[in-house]
Amino acid sequence: TTDSVAVGTYHVIVTSSIGCTDTATVSVTASSNSVTINFVGDQTICEGDSVQLQTTMGINPIWTPYEALSCVYCPDPLAFPTQTTDYAVTVITNNGCTVTDSLTVNVIPKNSMSAGEDLTLCTNGSVMLNGSSGIGTPSWNNGTTLDNNLTFTPNANPTQTTEYILSVNTGSCILTDTMTVFVVSSAQVSGDDIEICAGDTVQMNLDGFAQSYTWSPAIGLSDPNTQNPTIVLEESTTYTILAEIPNCPSASTDI
Repeated sequence: TTDSVAVGTYHVIVTSSIGCTDTATVSVTASSNSVTINFVGDQTICEGDSVQLQTTMGINPIWTPYEALSCVYCPDPLAFPTQTTDYAVTVITNNGCTVTDSLTVNVIPKNSMSAGEDLTLCTNGSVMLNGSSGIGTPSWNNGTTLDNNLTFTPNANPTQTTEYILSVNTGSCILTDTMTVFVVSSAQVSGDDIEICAGDTVQMNLDGFAQSYTWSPAIGLSDPNTQNPTIVLEESTTYTILAEIPNCPSASTDI
């Protein structure tokens, strides 16, 4: 005998001490050195979802790593990883061989995509939506008001205020996010006069629909180009706020 032999058929002839002979034949075959996983390729899930892993051959399966698995010594555990994870399974085949195979479960974070910020549009105008995602195929609803609902940044031309839902499909993971395009006939801005003690800080709270806001003068403002800056003043001041939307009548108010 030897520790290892090649695959093939072997014949042995044995001769006794008195000259008698006998023959025997033995075949040596090789077992498959792989484990079949019961789905095609790696898997992709959304953060918080699960997927079932499965082996279709062998006995005494052992899965690693054991974290985020419903069981370790079973052929079909549920995997619910919080991040992309490589899983390996080791089994013993019917011929006594120990074999291992592996796969990857890709996890897509829920915050990996966005439909973008809400936008304001003047009647009969159009605006580009600002969807984004690190991976996946986009699809918007309300396709009749978009020039292309299968891109992250389509042009939208709704005739009334419209909510848009962006879906991003990656494998078996579908993530969604929502934004709104507000349709107005002109920019809008309004607010009330306020009183504060000298040196105090106040956060403004204007109502308005606009793409841009400009405060004048810029005295005491945290940012003169935002809708609601913080203000610190030592003396009474009157501000003029200009609200604008491209290709639309502007609006202003004094505070």
